[in-house]
Amino acid sequence: MNRRGLKQASRQCLRDAQISPMRMTLIFLLCAYLVVVPGNILSYVLQCCLDRLKGLSSIGLRNRYNLWITVITVIVNVAWLLWNAGYTAYTIRLSRGERAAFDDFYTGFRMFGKVLAVLVLQFLFIWLWSCLFLVPGLIAAYRYRMALFLQLDHPEYSAMECINRSKELTQGHKGELFVLDLSFLWYYLLSTAADVLMILFYQNAFPLRGWAGFLTSYLIGLAVSTVVSVLWQPYVETTMAHAYNWLLSMHPSASGGAQLPHSPEAGGPEF
Repeated sequence: MNRRGLKQASRQCLRDAQISPMRMTLIFLLCAYLVVVPGNILSYVLQCCLDRLKGLSSIGLRNRYNLWITVITVIVNVAWLLWNAGYTAYTIRLSRGERAAFDDFYTGFRMFGKVLAVLVLQFLFIWLWSCLFLVPGLIAAYRYRMALFLQLDHPEYSAMECINRSKELTQGHKGELFVLDLSFLWYYLLSTAADVLMILFYQNAFPLRGWAGFLTSYLIGLAVSTVVSVLWQPYVETTMAHAYNWLLSMHPSASGGAQLPHSPEAGGPEF
């Protein structure tokens, strides 16, 4: 796998895009925030109410608060996973020089059942391998890395078929994918920095408490996450889509024998 070639092809796709991928990423995030931000704030309010409840007489109310917090968390996380799957579909189209538009972001919701099934199976298999040890879990993560790409690319496939074809695609290439991820370690660290702000708040690391502390850490974290994503997410995700296309060119049977447009810069010997 030529990592430099993949990145060059990605940068060229971003330059050739009809609509600025940075602008599309900003729109993608703002739409996601319409669900994520109210959900997080509501969960925080319920948690504050829960923390104020004392005594055995409040057990019933505490259970209801815990139930609502769980329900809200599940809804927000599922919505984010499906919306993020749409972004993956968007970058696949970008990587192939096809017209990529806002409508691609709804792909995860249009394929709700299949996308969710793939993500659940992916998580389950990785978790089961992780129970053995860290290394088998890491290998499993790369073994099933392309399952979502395959499902978005081939809606006719079943979730299990995508899992099996991902194993075929990544056979002999898991180490290369790992090194490709390492080359973007700076991006993943910057993205994680936003989440750390919230963790620090819950650990009482900020001098501000209550709503002031929550809003300070949350809004700063949101701003950092937005800036990092707008500037670099299109580049990183489109490079991964190019890696997927390259793997398909190496294993045509995994895509049903379909011939894909393949950039000569993306192939070649390992760099």
